[in-house]
Amino acid sequence: MLLINDNYNFMKPPLFLKRVLDLCLFFILFTLLVSIAASIINAVSQEDLVPVSVNGERIEIYTTSVIIVILLGILKSCLFIFIVYVLRNLIKSFFKDTLFTRFQINALNITGQLIILATFFTPLINFISNLILKSKARISFEVELSMNSFWFTLAIGLFFILLSRVFQQAKNIKEENELTV
Repeated sequence: MLLINDNYNFMKPPLFLKRVLDLCLFFILFTLLVSIAASIINAVSQEDLVPVSVNGERIEIYTTSVIIVILLGILKSCLFIFIVYVLRNLIKSFFKDTLFTRFQINALNITGQLIILATFFTPLINFISNLILKSKARISFEVELSMNSFWFTLAIGLFFILLSRVFQQAKNIKEENELTV
């Protein structure tokens, strides 16, 4: 039987991780805002004042289809911002020295689901942007051996979902222990 003492400070707040996530959130938001501003400036002026490129293709003419590709890229960025935001709030919840809360379980599960969604959404956006910008439908299967690979990112998402289930079981055990004492 597992006994967990709430008063025992077994984990210092992960302050460094929170700061890294804060920086991530700041830089992603800043990049997104600059990209949106550059796209708006170019679309309104119909000139290439600020160079904008999507998937390596420089945007010079803003047609409806190009605007759709840009909006899909903005949507993808918003998804990443939300993932970082949820993770940041999850880490902040650990500062309260309480574990296995409903919020932590849900945040882990949502983070995993969002990472999986982003994992599938990114190649879909790349496919659509290639179709629109290059007029080519290209489907490829690549095995990438890096932290950026499709399979590794998918595994990270599944790991967060597994971790949420572990937290749920730990919460159930903790509640049982509190009732029997």
